[in-house]
Amino acid sequence: MSIRDVAGHAGVPASSIDYHFGNRDALLKAVMQTVTADFCLSMTSAAPSTGTVDEVLQSYVDVLAAGSAHSRGHHILLLEFTLYAARRPASGLAEWQYAQYEAAAHRVLDRLCVQSGSTFVGDRTVVVRFLLAVVEGVTLQQLASRDTQSVRPLLRDLAHALAPHLLPHPAIDDPPLATAGRAPTTAPGGEA
Repeated sequence: MSIRDVAGHAGVPASSIDYHFGNRDALLKAVMQTVTADFCLSMTSAAPSTGTVDEVLQSYVDVLAAGSAHSRGHHILLLEFTLYAARRPASGLAEWQYAQYEAAAHRVLDRLCVQSGSTFVGDRTVVVRFLLAVVEGVTLQQLASRDTQSVRPLLRDLAHALAPHLLPHPAIDDPPLATAGRAPTTAPGGEA
């Protein structure tokens, strides 16, 4: 791909692109940043329903499965950019791209906790990286096999792996866990 090719597709003179970006790598970096930011926004702005942990996880599975089936070209473009960045480690683009993915996944976990009324337990960084690795693997498998039907069960298994890290908040009338089923040790006002 050359600046001239890009200019031709955009319908602008090559000198305009050269002037604005300086070189092909700067142009690709700008495109990669835009595409990655768009992907992260779509990941965090999907609005599954509120409900139990299982219901909210299922709605995220539905959103991810629909996205993987309908955006093949977008996923291929993201992977191409990842490979481009990985071949140029000095650019720092691959690290930047994955930092964006991790930040987006943390925001998704935050939303998931709010929507399901739960608290996250465990090492968030490890879980986020696990989630990203599985989603990327599922995406690659779906791109290679073109089998969109296999995505949903794999994502459901991912949701089941995530569920133990989400502890539902007790209902307002539930006694606190520490004193459930036991008489209080002191009466209100400090008297026993």
